[in-house]
Amino acid sequence: MSQRPAIQRLLLNMKENLYCVYFEPQRHVHERVNASYLFVRMLNEKKAVNLCPEDMLPDLMHLLQMFVFKFSTVYSAHLC
Repeated sequence: MSQRPAIQRLLLNMKENLYCVYFEPQRHVHERVNASYLFVRMLNEKKAVNLCPEDMLPDLMHLLQMFVFKFSTVYSAHLC
């Protein structure tokens, strides 16, 4: 039986918005071509808010670019 992948979450600030990104660290570091990321806009560290992708697309694309390239092998102390 295969082992379930470990999912991590990381809080990222973008302008005045707080986002939580869920990802698999193993794929993020070693198999980026197969990595997936789930971004959730947060009201605070514990409460999510509605996300309208059409309105937030520029922020989401910037976050993805920042996360994938800036945190390629290290994810900071903001892990929660």
